Amino acid sequence: MGAAYTLQARQRFSLHPNELVFGMIGGFDLPVGKGQRIFLKAAQIVMRHLPHARFLIAGSGTMENLLRDDIRHLGLEDRARLVGQQPDPVSLHHALDCLVHPQVATEAFPSVVLEAHACGRP
Repeated sequence: MGAAYTLQARQRFSLHPNELVFGMIGGFDLPVGKGQRIFLKAAQIVMRHLPHARFLIAGSGTMENLLRDDIRHLGLEDRARLVGQQPDPVSLHHALDCLVHPQVATEAFPSVVLEAHACGRP
């Protein structure tokens, strides 16, 4: 899977080929999810230095409304998106430039990191 597959994956998420795309994959149940709120706060900082960056959060959970509020309050409405549960995580990994996994819970070794590396993503 090469550049054509990456372009197709990005089109699926309405992403431009020149955007720098960071993403998270995982459930987001209260109280902390898998660090999605930390990811969004970091996104706000990153945007100051990389205005062409975009941020995707894949998954589902009880924090959805809270995360949507965070996106709005942090001024990320046109930069960050919740993309829901993804039936084809490989496609999502190929749409990303970098997987972000802010470890906030006790997960011995998250499979999402292995999936990202298998897709050639840091």
